[in-house]
Amino acid sequence: SPPSAALGHLQVQPVHRRVVRDAPPAAYALDLLDALQLAGVHQPVIVLADDASPEFLNRCYELGAESVLFLDRLTPEVLLTLVKRAIDRFELVRENDRLAGQERRQLTKERDEADQLLRQQRLMIRDLEAVAGEARDAPRTSFDPPTDSFELRSEEHTSELQSH
Repeated sequence: SPPSAALGHLQVQPVHRRVVRDAPPAAYALDLLDALQLAGVHQPVIVLADDASPEFLNRCYELGAESVLFLDRLTPEVLLTLVKRAIDRFELVRENDRLAGQERRQLTKERDEADQLLRQQRLMIRDLEAVAGEARDAPRTSFDPPTDSFELRSEEHTSELQSH
């Protein structure tokens, strides 16, 4: 099938940017655009056409064509301008994808670090609760200082009563 033939061509000859001349009846431009889209390849493609129906134009843009130029209106300046714009847009999209990936990695790293801190804090709390439980359960000796403010106040109040 034509899309698979175009995809085979891409596997043999990788592209960074492509200007395609539509040659009916093969509709090579649509086949190439379709193959690029199926392969998940996001490359700028400029389609050159003798004449095109509105359906053809819509389909080209739906499949990711950067531009469709008519040969009777083509000048070197127009072509160079569109190629430059396509390259600039492609580089911006690639940079945006790179930055988005970097941000995802940074957020994942920060989430992992926060999870690690939470685990450490939970372990510390568990250890402190265990130590506090052991201290409450330990038998008291007359040499042990009171462990909370209630006991301190009670002892102070008792000693005041005894002194009067």
